[in-house]
Amino acid sequence: MIHKPRYLDYSLNTKIVSEIEEKLRKLKNRETGFLVKTQWVLALLIYVAILPFLVYYLTVLYILISIIPALIFGFVLGRPLGKWLYHRFFKSDLFSSENYKYYLQFRAAEKKFRNQFIRQQRNFWINLGNLGFESEIESLLKKSGYNVANIRESEEDLISLKIGTDTAVYVIAQPPPLGLENIQKFYDEFRSSDFRKAVVIAKGGFTGKCFKFAKNKSIRLWDVHHLIELQIQALN
Repeated sequence: MIHKPRYLDYSLNTKIVSEIEEKLRKLKNRETGFLVKTQWVLALLIYVAILPFLVYYLTVLYILISIIPALIFGFVLGRPLGKWLYHRFFKSDLFSSENYKYYLQFRAAEKKFRNQFIRQQRNFWINLGNLGFESEIESLLKKSGYNVANIRESEEDLISLKIGTDTAVYVIAQPPPLGLENIQKFYDEFRSSDFRKAVVIAKGGFTGKCFKFAKNKSIRLWDVHHLIELQIQALN
């Protein structure tokens, strides 16, 4: 079993990480503001540089129209120039601190863990049979804090689980992506039930038409990736 990185593994704690991320957020906002100013200044300099030529050769109309290319070049070239200037002349003590080095190591380890965990758990979910898939989903929902119960009484029942008293859960373990007809079938049964919300969990995912159909309806579509996200949250 791969180990989930913890703050303590890198001499960090919640307070230190929060302070670092707050400083990073402020630095990012400051950099964004500096880039915008650089773009406008460069656009103005380009326009001023070509203005004598325009006055000599062209009419007032062309002089006004020339603002457009000045803005385009100013904003295109101003962004990389602004980034270079900002990182060249505006340095923060944060980036040389030991805690920031530990923070970067932690985030790198966290990303590596996440990628490995996703690959591992995707194979786990895909290889489960019908009953195993449903059973593991029920267990995961309970670990995630949901009040879940199995209400399937026969193989013909479309509703497998319920969350609380108002949410029906349809569990589909077949590999192919579910099509629009399947979702419409579930939705029709759901509307005729006493439930107010529904979740459809499909091992094979869904087609694009399914997501369009479910939009703005009281039905959510979960695939294996959503289940893995729940697993990662449950590890915290």
